[in-house]
Order: sequence, then structure tokens, then C-alpha cells
Amino acid sequence: MYDSICDACRNFLGRPEVLVSSMYSRARAVHWPDDNAPPAAKFHSTFADMKVSAQRGCHLCTIFLESFGTPDIREAIPDASIILAEMYRFRDSAGQNMASVCVWPTKTNDNAGMNKFFRKFCISHLNVREKNNIMARRNNKSHTISQESLHQIKAWQGACCKDHSTCRDSWTLTSKERRMPTRLLEITQLAEEWQVRVIDGTEAEVDATYMTLSHCWGSSDFVRLTSENRRFFRDNVPFGSLSQTFKNAVELTFALGFKYLWIDSLCIIQDSHDDWVQESSVMGSVYAQGHLNIAATYSKNGEGGLFNQSNELSASPCIIQMTDNDEKLTEAICYEDRAWHREVDATPLGNRAWVVQERVLAPRILHFSSNQLFWECCRERAAELLPPDSVGEDGELKKVAPYPGTSEAQDPERTWIHTNWASLVEKYSSCSLTVQSDKLVAISGLARRVCGQLGLNPQDYVAGLWKSNLLYGLLYRVEQESALPPTRFPGRAPSWSWASLNGVITFFPQDEANLSEWKTASIIDTQTYHDGDPFGQLKGGFIRIQGPLSELKPKMAISQTSRATADDESTVFTAAASEVFFDNPSPIGSPSQQEKEPGPVYFILLIVDAKIDQPAVVHGLLLRPTGLKRGQFERIGVLLYGEACDFEQSLRNAMDPERLGEGLYEEADLERGFTIEIV
Repeated sequence: MYDSICDACRNFLGRPEVLVSSMYSRARAVHWPDDNAPPAAKFHSTFADMKVSAQRGCHLCTIFLESFGTPDIREAIPDASIILAEMYRFRDSAGQNMASVCVWPTKTNDNAGMNKFFRKFCISHLNVREKNNIMARRNNKSHTISQESLHQIKAWQGACCKDHSTCRDSWTLTSKERRMPTRLLEITQLAEEWQVRVIDGTEAEVDATYMTLSHCWGSSDFVRLTSENRRFFRDNVPFGSLSQTFKNAVELTFALGFKYLWIDSLCIIQDSHDDWVQESSVMGSVYAQGHLNIAATYSKNGEGGLFNQSNELSASPCIIQMTDNDEKLTEAICYEDRAWHREVDATPLGNRAWVVQERVLAPRILHFSSNQLFWECCRERAAELLPPDSVGEDGELKKVAPYPGTSEAQDPERTWIHTNWASLVEKYSSCSLTVQSDKLVAISGLARRVCGQLGLNPQDYVAGLWKSNLLYGLLYRVEQESALPPTRFPGRAPSWSWASLNGVITFFPQDEANLSEWKTASIIDTQTYHDGDPFGQLKGGFIRIQGPLSELKPKMAISQTSRATADDESTVFTAAASEVFFDNPSPIGSPSQQEKEPGPVYFILLIVDAKIDQPAVVHGLLLRPTGLKRGQFERIGVLLYGEACDFEQSLRNAMDPERLGEGLYEEADLERGFTIEIV
């Protein structure tokens, strides 16, 4: 059985002139076609034709159309725009033939360029598993999980438990010994009636395992554990009082043969600050030691449930007939290659900050997306309706080991762990947080794990950074054009920490193999103030640092790209084409900012890349004196990739006490620079 497609799609798939050689395939998959590329074929005469074809039931046109976005986004494509496409073939990891189809319109109304709507689809052989799952999904008209979906979950789970030692042992990176959570939901069923109650973890059966739930709280009201109902919930949590997501999680837990489930709002006393402080400090271990995490990925709140996957045409891959390289007819499926990003990452749950550590620490995750189920563990990803190669690897997110072939001797500083941490913070910073004071708490479980991986003590963790890698950790910038406008929260963390900011963070890439890169500053002391838990909420902190320090003119810092000369009386380094990034969206020089925070800007050099016969490239922090204490500054931004043509002279000038007022430093050293404090 094949899906209905229009004549235009059928003709396109059968035309040899749209096939690009395999040598060309990889580049063509990700880059915009240029003038020297083989000509693409006209796929649809106009965009209007494609929309009409989709309305008439062409499955391919439907999924192509949906890939361009919601109807309001698609308004940027004029009806008269020609739709072009090209196809190439290659082999997957199993050696089977695959094809890739790229589709794009020739014009857009907003002049954003065709790249905005350049879409890539894959065509793969259809196996029995995928076909059965696709047909079961299309035929499932109820809001219950199908037997086919349960069978698929058990298959993923069984293979992971049997073959993935990395997943089985991942909890040891977070805890020294296994222990049950403080509280759990115990699930039983009597006479087809659900019995749910809150028990102490010590009451669970010996050697029992439990599942966890990740969900969006949303604005809707739902049942929670409180000091008032705690005693009653020990006997019974009325099943009818649970949200749809909680009900589905209970049903799935029981269907998979488990008796215990952990849900944050029912296992932490919600009106007890002391209980929240205690439980939030061990939440990472709760997810790490859980057997399987249920992720209500597409649900905005508790009423979304788990089992509402769409059975619409646009939600399912298209089953087509293709001729392989052996000239044999075969069943294949066509699907967009961004399925993971669209259905897992760019979702309500995927954009929730707390869920980053839940997703990273849980050894196995079952994502309930809008269209299908996705599997994610420490070793692999998989999709219910798509081939194994369709969702790729997890990159840095759940990485628990160095790249294959990398030994401890080759990476004694464990740079891969610092790189992994930077990637996690970058992902975390792009997510939303309801309670702003939770910035460091919501990632504390991850920080504890990384602390163990690095072989450090908790005191080596300072406001989201690591003492052993602090100079590189300080070199981050805040994206100004992101959906999250940069905002500083001074009471949440010191100004030098990324945790003091709301906004998308990008770290300076650390490359230990770059022998021309060296550090020009040194950390003398670092302290953070807290209530005994360095991974929790902070009350402040400071860095005492020694290095080259110079003044920058306000006019130099107004624009992103600045130029000056080495003999400029206010500037030490020639900053040709330097990149100046301010943490605050209102740069120095604007009337409102200058009125609020008048005064010059200072630059402390941290890292320099000095290659022979090339201008030195400098990286460091932009600072402003606090005016509260001698030699005390706060961070206001970062300078990355600044050029210093006469570096040796510039460096000497930046360590000369005669060029800097005494009130701007604690101590001066002609060889090591100025000692200052950053708060």
C-alpha cells in the first residue's frame, strides 16, 4: 500500500535529471545551491499549485508544505514562486541505498533569502517495524497508547539494558551508591481501579526501580503535595484528581511493569521551603538513578497528556514506491530530516531550563512528541516511525566519555569535559526559567556530575564555572539578537558569571592543541558566598586576578567593531577589527547608560594567540570600576579576537603603573601586571 501523491511528485521522483552524483551529495545536503551547481528540477510550477495539491490529498506536498512552517510563516512565500527540488542518492550506515530531496521556493516576500525555506527530506527503505508503527499510529483514534507503541518501547528498553553498559552505569557519575528518592508514588490496580499513594522511599520493595516524569507545569492548576494533604496522600491520591499527563504517566509506568514513579510536584512538599532546598539538592541523583524518564515533550501543561499523538496526514512519513540501484521496486518512506529538532528540541518541554539536567542525567528517556515516540539514551537515539539513521547522534548533550581513541594521556586536562560543560550551559541558557533565583539550582545536578568527572571538590565550582578552567570560562558572550533579550540579575551571581545574566550564552572555544595560544593572566583567589552548598543559590562572590590592564575609550566601545592605534593616549592595544560584546544591550555611550553608569571602560587581557609574522589576537574582559573599593571592578562585557599589531609594546604598556591610576588596582607588577578584584 502506497500513499497518494500527485503527478508532479510522481514525475519528479522518476526523473533521472534530478539525480546528483554521490560525490556531490554531502555538500549539496547542507549548502545553498550556487551558480556552479548542477541545475535543479522544477518541482511545482508555483507555490499555489503545491498548496492546491496538498489540499487534494497529496501526501508529499502536504509534508513539504508543513515543513515551511505555520500558515502565517508561509505567507512570506508568494503564490507565484516556483518550487525547485533536487535529489541525490547515497548509502546509509547499513549499506542500503538512500536518497535525499531538497526543496525550496525561488522567491520570498520578506527578502529573507531562500535559505529560510530551504528544506531537506530523506527517502529510506521501509522495514516491517516502521511500517507497522506507521499504520498503527494512523489507525489509532483513541487517546491511549497502542500495543505497537508499547512493543516498541519495550524493544528499545530491552536492547539498552542488555547492551549499553554506559547507560547502566551512568548513575555512578552522580552518586557513590544507589538510594531511593525521599518519596515515591506507589502504583497498584485493584478491580481495574487505580490506587496511587505517596510513600517514603525506604518503604519501597528491596531492589526496586522507579521511573521519573519530566513535564511542563504551565499556568493550569493541578494537584500537588502540600503540608496539609501530605497525611491524606499517604493513603490515597485520588486518581481522578490527577492531570491528564500524570494519569498517562501512571498508566504507562504500570504497563511497563514498574510500581514506582517520581513526579516533582507530588514528591516534594510544595509549600515547604526547607523540603524544596533539600530535595532540589538531590534532584540530579533522582533522575540519574531512575530506570526510565517519561518526557511529556509536546504538552504545554498537565492537560496535554502523553498519548495525543496526531494521526493526521502531515504527521506521518509518506510511503512511496522507488526504484533502487538494482532496478527493483521497493517500499520507501519520505520524511523531513529535522524531525528530532522539530519534535524534541523545539518543544514546550525542550525549552524549559529545569529539563536540561533531567534530560542529560536520566539514563533513558522516552519522548512523547506531537507525532510519534522518540527514544534517547546515553548511546543512541531512535524514532518510532523513522529509520535508525534518521535522528542522528546526541552530540555533546548526553556525552559521558571522550571521543573514541582519545586517551587520558592525550587529554590530561580533560578538556572534553570542559567543552561538554560549555555546550550544556549554552543549551541551558537558551531555555526559559520561571523562578529567576533558580538559575544555578536548576543545573546543580549536572554540576555535581561534572565535578566528579573532573575529579574536583565542590569548592572548585564557582558560580557555574570551574577554578581549573576559569580563564576560559570567563570568556563568554551574550547573544544580542536572540529571542531572550540580555538582562542582568546582580543578586543571583557575581557579574563575571554567566549565571548573573539571562540570555543565550556562547563560550570562547578552547583548543589545547593550539600551541600559539597562551594565558597572560592568572587567578590569585576565587570565592563565592552561599549557605553551605556551592552548587545552590549564591549571595555573591569575587575573583582576584592579576594581568595586563588598560583603559578603552568610551567611543571605542560604542560599536561592535572598533579601531585604534598603538600610540593612542587612552588605548594600549591596537584593536583593529576587534569584537566587542556587551553583556547589557545598552552599550556605553548611549545617554541612558552613561547617565546611569558614567566612567571609562577597562580591558584585562586573559588569552593571546601569537603566531609568527601575524598580528597577535587578544581575548579578555571589559570592566568598569565599582567605585566602592580600590581595585574593584565589575564585568560589563568581553572583547574577543582583537588584533594587536605591536603586541610586545602593547603588553608592556598594559603592565606599566604610570599609565593607570593607583585607585584602579590593589598591586602592580611590571612583569605580571595589575592585581584587581572582580565582583
